[in-house]
Amino acid sequence: MSMPLHQYVPLVQTTKQVFVPGIGEEVDVCQASVYPIFLGRDQLTAARARAAIKTRVNSLTCDTRLDGLVPCAEDLLTKVNLLDVSHIKNLSL
Repeated sequence: MSMPLHQYVPLVQTTKQVFVPGIGEEVDVCQASVYPIFLGRDQLTAARARAAIKTRVNSLTCDTRLDGLVPCAEDLLTKVNLLDVSHIKNLSL
């Protein structure tokens, strides 16, 4: 039995009282937000994630709007080269 992925991400729900002038009463408004999840991959994957978030921007709930996803591009080859250079430098000391 598989669960949708958004059920694994915890929601932060807050409730506040808002005055509605049309009916002259205060109503409870429940707002939900999600914790940010960083998606670190190459630039193409980050661009695709940003496009997916843009297409769902008008959805009603925060999980269908993909609010918590933060795409970021990582340059993995630069990190590997940096580790190689620092390793070689430590060996030459």
